[in-house]
Amino acid sequence: MDEIRNAFTESLVRIPMTLADSGAITNMLDEGVAQPFLVTTSVITLASEIVHSILEIDDIVNVFY
Repeated sequence: MDEIRNAFTESLVRIPMTLADSGAITNMLDEGVAQPFLVTTSVITLASEIVHSILEIDDIVNVFY
């Protein structure tokens, strides 16, 4: 765990890292894995919309009971 923490702390730029099959910490971009910014923002937007819907349903249920 210390090795992972040090890898993130020592990097000047926050680069996604993963534990490869060998158990070594590798840069995900070097492995060809990239997560587009649009995907991340879409997931956060969708999650907040779901929470908003759940809270609205909860308010409706509380009014009737």
